Amino acid sequence: MSKIRRFDEIALGCTDATSEAMEFPHLLVDGYLDSHGLAAELLTGHRFLVLGPKGSGKTAVAEHLRLVAASDPTSFVTLCNLGDFPYSDFRSQLGSEVARERYPGGWSWLLMGAILSSFARDAGARDEEESLFRSVVEALARTGLFAVSDETAKLGNPRGVRIKLGASLAFGVGGTFEFSSEPRLDSPAIPLSVLKHTAQKFQSDSRHFLIIDGLDDILAQPEVRYDALAGLLYAVSDLNLTFEADKTPAKIILLCRTELFERLPSANKNKMRHSSAIVLDWYDSPTNGERCSLADLVNLRARISDPSINDVFGVFFPEQMTDGNRTKPTLQWLLDLTRFTPRDFIQLLTYIQERSGGTEGRLSSDVVRSGIEVAQSHKGTYSVVLPALSFTKVEFQMAKSQ
Repeated sequence: MSKIRRFDEIALGCTDATSEAMEFPHLLVDGYLDSHGLAAELLTGHRFLVLGPKGSGKTAVAEHLRLVAASDPTSFVTLCNLGDFPYSDFRSQLGSEVARERYPGGWSWLLMGAILSSFARDAGARDEEESLFRSVVEALARTGLFAVSDETAKLGNPRGVRIKLGASLAFGVGGTFEFSSEPRLDSPAIPLSVLKHTAQKFQSDSRHFLIIDGLDDILAQPEVRYDALAGLLYAVSDLNLTFEADKTPAKIILLCRTELFERLPSANKNKMRHSSAIVLDWYDSPTNGERCSLADLVNLRARISDPSINDVFGVFFPEQMTDGNRTKPTLQWLLDLTRFTPRDFIQLLTYIQERSGGTEGRLSSDVVRSGIEVAQSHKGTYSVVLPALSFTKVEFQMAKSQ
């Protein structure tokens, strides 16, 4: 590998983890900085809720676990995206009077279906009631919601399952709320009790993880029902407790923006945050230019491009930048322009790369400021403070890969 001489030759990745998983998957495997101990806790611990602001790396966690599991025959990771879920239809199908009470049951049905479809792809599995398992899996396949084999998985979303409740399926799911005493395995409307019983009898040396993402996307939807999302939170917690008690080799992981979590109408919200959540917080700002987690992330990725690089900021950036009448170490100066999230920081450095003009070695202060000006021109939803330019807060739009 040739020695990197220019800052713009370093592959820093994408601001969107989904795009990064497709374009630079190695950066989410070898260049993933697990400074919070997330991977170990989510895979082996009892915590299942990942909280953090937008851009803090929640989706990166999911993609990292998925990519690592791809090379591990004993790990099955399925990603579910809730971005297209029609919440108003969900509420109307359940009935407005009892919607709040029925939400957890509806979510549990969908989540159990996704878990059982993952079980169906486990060649080393054992089940005490094989005929029941096969019948249930076949019924789930007829819903068209779940990829219940490797072949059907290839035909659908390559990243996993996208939960989307259409009108006809909503009617079928609604039927499960009657909880009929006799299982109707010839119909997609399988009682939730049957799904839970089937999972309870499942045994495997492998582990199955269902990761629910996309809650950030729904904030833009006009018909978002926070009581429905609170039902999802309750269902995930309840099912995980059931899996742990029954020693079922499964776990459901929920990724949620902190802002959204605080809006959910749940009496047990604070207790759940304390006992079941991991909060992504990258704020460890260096005051004298020393190392911090965001700098470590950038340096880790830089070493994939060139293992000889120990400190990107010491090699390619000026030692200090001037903010009005004050002079700060450059790393501190750059961090102060962001919300201290990986997305903001990497995007800012990418803009500077674009303006570096192929400069070898250390960049000048003017080049760095030029990159900040590019950030200023991309106005949108992400805030950045530009003290060296205007001493005001402006907004810029992070680039989004299609």
